[in-house]
Amino acid sequence: MEIMDIIVDSISYPADNLKSLFIYLILGLILGLVIGVTGVETALMTGEGSFFAFLLAIIGVIISILISFLLEGYGLDIIKSGIRRSTASPEVDFQRQSINGVKSVIVSIVYFIVPVIIILLLSMVFKNWIVYIVGFILILIFSLAYTMGICRLAKTEDLSVALDIKAAIDDIFNIGFVKVILTLIAVLLVILIITGIFGAITGAIFNKTIASVIMGIIDAYLLFFSNRAMGLLYSEI
Repeated sequence: MEIMDIIVDSISYPADNLKSLFIYLILGLILGLVIGVTGVETALMTGEGSFFAFLLAIIGVIISILISFLLEGYGLDIIKSGIRRSTASPEVDFQRQSINGVKSVIVSIVYFIVPVIIILLLSMVFKNWIVYIVGFILILIFSLAYTMGICRLAKTEDLSVALDIKAAIDDIFNIGFVKVILTLIAVLLVILIITGIFGAITGAIFNKTIASVIMGIIDAYLLFFSNRAMGLLYSEI
């Protein structure tokens, strides 16, 4: 697919799958309510309150983590639908999507900790300007490889496949290094433009609470958009 086709398809995908978008929003709302009702932030940040309040906060943390993993896994299924170039929306599968959400977090940690370790080792040997240049190149490559790794996880649901960094880097060049870069830049520009426009409009017209709700919906829409775009990009392989 051409880059413009990927962007156009991805922009329309959330609107064509309002049921899935609604489900995602409900899960996000539940997550917010759990955090608020159980006092997770207050109890864990201040350490104050009764034992019951602290216990309730711990329960809230556990539930919040589970829902977060579910949302992460649900996002992977959106990527998978893009890889398959399917217009169908994913259904909620709590166990499978939660497990995949855990895998996604592991992939994120590995792909970002590896370049950090390499840069730290290089800083012990080379001068700063060399470390800066090599570090920038490493971060760029691993960021792109991370995108491929997440797509590999979405496609196979296999952690070992997703953590095959060499294969992920090969995927970048199989799709086309320039195409991957330009597609991700295009996705970022769309996100910045939509966020900027709606942020300015809601901030000028509505109060803080309503504006936050609207921007929450926009954030969910953009997550669908970006995940769909990642999947369509990876479908080139």
